[in-house]
Order: sequence, then structure tokens, then C-alpha cells
Amino acid sequence: MRSVLVSFDGLETSCLPVAEAVVNERDLRNRLESLWRIPSELQQIVWNGVRVADGTLLNVAGESFHTAAIKLRGGALKGGKGGFGSMLRSIGAKAAQRRNGGLLTCLAA
Repeated sequence: MRSVLVSFDGLETSCLPVAEAVVNERDLRNRLESLWRIPSELQQIVWNGVRVADGTLLNVAGESFHTAAIKLRGGALKGGKGGFGSMLRSIGAKAAQRRNGGLLTCLAA
């Protein structure tokens, strides 16, 4: 029995047992959809460090385990513009200006 160590953006890792010597990429994505509830059409598989095309046959013969990383197609989940992060950056910038202004005022005097 062979195993595929699968990680999703470093957040979740699972070990999937594989009986066959060759696995279809679509079958692997479908198994991961049932495991992690991430729709298979949003998954992109990186197999042993190489991004694979849809329907590629993945060879698991030879080694006892292989690695696969799952990335989201399109780069990220759809959603808002990230207003909270923007707000935190602007607050940090204002705080830095206040600190620097105070320091520069002391040095100029």
C-alpha cells in the first residue's frame, strides 16, 4: 500500500492510502473534496513540486509515499476587498507618523 501526503496551503495535512500504481488527478481531487469539502473544480494539484494539468495520470509506483499540495484555482477565495486588513494598515501608518513626528520634533529643537 502506498500513501500520498496531501497538504492544503500548509493549514491541513492528510495521508491518503493509494492501492493503485497510477492515480488519476481527478480521482484524487474528488477524494479530497469529500475529505475537506473544497469543491474539486477549485483545487489545483502540485505533485512532487510540479503543477499538474486536469486529468493527468499520477504515478505512485516505486516510492512508498509521494507529496501533493493543493492550491486554490484563481489564487484565493472570492470575497470582499479585505477592508479589515486595510484598516489595520492605515492605523499602523498613522501611529508611525505620530511617533516619527514626535521624534523629529525633538531632534529639530
